[in-house]
Amino acid sequence: MEIYINFLGVLIATIVAMIIGMTWYSDLLFGKTWKRLSGFTKKKLKEMQTTPIQATLMGFLITFAMFATVDILFNLLFYMTIVPKILVGVLLWFITSIFLFHQVIWENKNINLYLLSIGNNFLTIVIGVILLSVV
Repeated sequence: MEIYINFLGVLIATIVAMIIGMTWYSDLLFGKTWKRLSGFTKKKLKEMQTTPIQATLMGFLITFAMFATVDILFNLLFYMTIVPKILVGVLLWFITSIFLFHQVIWENKNINLYLLSIGNNFLTIVIGVILLSVV
């Protein structure tokens, strides 16, 4: 069995996902809410262990790995049309959202912060899957 990765599609999906995340968490949309719910102040942001560039690079790498994994999954499930691919993407999002909800239950994470995060994740995975399907 040969495993094929559509690197161009994965790269484009990753770049678009980064743009979605930067827009979603900007002050134009939900950035102020995210900072408030996360307890981030200007002082705390400056004290973070990673710089914004390091965090962006790590985010890019893990997002690339996520879309590469999704692309491999699609190839293992044969050649599906776009609608089943979107459904698989939504199901993967749902599974991870369930696991992340444990942070709300057991780690006292803010429910609104959780909802904000999974909203971004949903948009990212659906658009990424569509891009993987057409590129």
